Amino acid sequence: MKKSTIIIAAAILLASSICYGAVPPPGEAAGLIPPPAINIPYGGTIIVEVNISDDNILGIIKQTIPAVAAALDEVQKESDQENAELPGQISLISNLQLKTLGEVIDSIKGVRLVVAKYNKNVVLSDLIHNFEKGLAKVGTYSKVASGLDILPGAAGLYAEAGNAGYVGFAYDSHERMLYAVRVIGSMDVSKLAAWTIRAMTVVNKMGTVLPGTSNAEETDN
Repeated sequence: MKKSTIIIAAAILLASSICYGAVPPPGEAAGLIPPPAINIPYGGTIIVEVNISDDNILGIIKQTIPAVAAALDEVQKESDQENAELPGQISLISNLQLKTLGEVIDSIKGVRLVVAKYNKNVVLSDLIHNFEKGLAKVGTYSKVASGLDILPGAAGLYAEAGNAGYVGFAYDSHERMLYAVRVIGSMDVSKLAAWTIRAMTVVNKMGTVLPGTSNAEETDN
């Protein structure tokens, strides 16, 4: 399978060129771009924050996924022509259906994730109320779902009017941690859920084919 090495190498080079092209040109105005707003209920301290958009990593990911998916398709076709089996790791990765993932995230313009720590536990009903109150300040949203005694804790999902985005949160009462995410842009939630389940299955199987791993139980000497 000599071609497979060339194809995968080409995909890596393409990804590298995309990353290089994403670097802002000299002379561009300096300063931080304000991220999409997420109003955290009072008392929480943000300890982790991730912001990706079409202007940075998200744009790179969108362009890289189709290239990798195409490379895997070529490797699969070559394998079929030679009546040869793909190595375990490559076969599992091809089962991820990266093309589907690319389609799901194509209309997403930005994603912001924040993790906040609370010094003391909060009343879950108050947490939901305050989160929704803060959400009303950043846009018009409809409640998709929310609930108590989840995790254990609370969680909620909200859709922005006009299929313009989503906001979700989950609060872990044991760790006193709030996880909140805001997605800018539309996406096929059902297709994303199906892909996520498939990805989790692939990840679980991957542990049995990676070098140095085994299903056999360890015994004490």
